[in-house]
Amino acid sequence: MRQNIMMWGPLFILLHLISIPALAEESTYPGVDGVLGLESENGSSWLAIGMTIPENHALSGILWYNNDGLVIFPTVSVGTGHTDGPGSLAEMVVAAEQVGGQSSYWSNLLFAQPIGASLGRLYLVFEFPAATIFTFEGAGGGPAIGYCAGGLGTDGWISGDGEDWMPLHDESDFAVLPILVPLEEGMAVKSLDDAVEPEVPPVVHPYLAASPNPFNPVTKIRFGLTQADKVSLDIYDIRGARIASLVNEVMEAGHHVVPWTGLDGSGRRVASGVYFARLVASKITFNQKLLLVK
Repeated sequence: MRQNIMMWGPLFILLHLISIPALAEESTYPGVDGVLGLESENGSSWLAIGMTIPENHALSGILWYNNDGLVIFPTVSVGTGHTDGPGSLAEMVVAAEQVGGQSSYWSNLLFAQPIGASLGRLYLVFEFPAATIFTFEGAGGGPAIGYCAGGLGTDGWISGDGEDWMPLHDESDFAVLPILVPLEEGMAVKSLDDAVEPEVPPVVHPYLAASPNPFNPVTKIRFGLTQADKVSLDIYDIRGARIASLVNEVMEAGHHVVPWTGLDGSGRRVASGVYFARLVASKITFNQKLLLVK
């Protein structure tokens, strides 16, 4: 294990880097050389990752190598930034909240709506949880994100206040892969002159997603409707039995968020395991796998 302690202006940033050969088990994923965690003396720290977005495409989510499945990152934000770095968090949009993933493996995060880039580049920012320290690789080891040999084009910056950023060395890239979709009319597009919160775009295509996932104790189920419709949103167990009904009413077109706290229809907490959220409207049926961990 290699540990670097860095004084940076008024901030004390502790970088933990641990070298672990051949972390990735799937040949479809890049090999991961190690993981990196952050700690700031004021309890807050952020890791920004720059990604190139091809012309006429939008970022709809990411695949990333997560260290500890027990850790929840408070926010993941997206912004255009500037030519010399990510810029201020105030210029970014929170794309997901309470984000978790698998331990020592690649995890999938889908945004409620894709985000385009007017300059062909976006910065993805993980907010690291305060008062949580990275100590070792794997479950229970604390917050950290994988890195690998150069070639992915995902360079990084760190910050202790979300305003001033220090670039990390460019010998390695972060194990973060963009999930891209074609840019369509109505999608949000980040540009340098955006306000703090851009106008919420209309729903172009219906969708169903959940974050965090895996989760404990709450996950936010997000879905979009292109028109007003009678909607049912239910939770099923792995045997196909319905255990909870979250929505059964007419809902307006647009984006919606419904939390599930891991309780069944009688208010009893369900066991850890695999569940499914099923969204049904007149013209759509979506299923989203959920993993409750304890």
